[in-house]
Amino acid sequence: MTIFRTYILPRYIAAILLPVLLVTACTKESEKLPWSLITSFQLADAGGNPLQAAITDNEIIIYWPFGQPMPAEMTPVITVSEKAVISPATGIKVPLKSGTNYAVTAENGNSTAYKVRIVSSQPYPVINTPDMGYQFITPGIPTNLSALYVIPDPAQTHISLISAAGKKIPMAIDSITRERIYYKYPAPIDSGRYTLMLETGIYTINRKSDLYVRNTEPALEDYGQLRVKRGDTFTLKAQGLGVITEALLILNAQGETQRIEVIGNTQTAVTLKIPAAIPAATYAYGIVLNDRYYAYENYIGLEQPVTVTP
Repeated sequence: MTIFRTYILPRYIAAILLPVLLVTACTKESEKLPWSLITSFQLADAGGNPLQAAITDNEIIIYWPFGQPMPAEMTPVITVSEKAVISPATGIKVPLKSGTNYAVTAENGNSTAYKVRIVSSQPYPVINTPDMGYQFITPGIPTNLSALYVIPDPAQTHISLISAAGKKIPMAIDSITRERIYYKYPAPIDSGRYTLMLETGIYTINRKSDLYVRNTEPALEDYGQLRVKRGDTFTLKAQGLGVITEALLILNAQGETQRIEVIGNTQTAVTLKIPAAIPAATYAYGIVLNDRYYAYENYIGLEQPVTVTP
């Protein structure tokens, strides 16, 4: 025969245990989840195909397919930890670029910040045309650039001239092959110094070589039979001058010379001075000027006699 016994707690023990049990139950009910993680981040590529981002530490790494145009914005589908919220919310359009920020807040208020990083599978472009230091170009003529790993789409590949003042001058691309970009220099272009900028996909390359445009070749105007005295200062008309750094009088066919002083010049005139100690003579082969245009230097002159008198 089984005997059941009923135990009744003394009143003072029940009074002690009841509040403890109630507090424990309330604590379990009020605990909030602490997790604030992104568990999935998916967007569409340029063709509308799903593209899954990698979540590493606090980065959302998007590996963008090589050759696809990258839109300015994305509308990702994002999942996060249970009962957490994300801002901006899933399905909200945001900039598709490195540095776009997200914040996930857990149910208990913990927060984790995430940052987007775009990684392209596009190799870094290689320009095979060597840097020449400087090169003169002619507006309006077709030319080409030898380069590898360039996206063969004029919508994603651009070539521009950059002026010394930073002005960007786009150039028309005729075609792009595996190894070359065929394009044309625009016309007209102001005289001056430029550099070449190549933009293809996510990469921008600024070449170090200078490109010079000189629409007017430097030349002295006809000065006829010039007679000057020692110590005289005189001005000759010209066109397209750069910076005149040296002036010489040429005595004969053997190349005997006398240096004269350069006072200054503009693009259309040069002012010179005959030294007081120069030999008086007729310098049959005239005046020669050293003209400097940025890094390029060249001698110009006229074979017209200059007579120096005492």
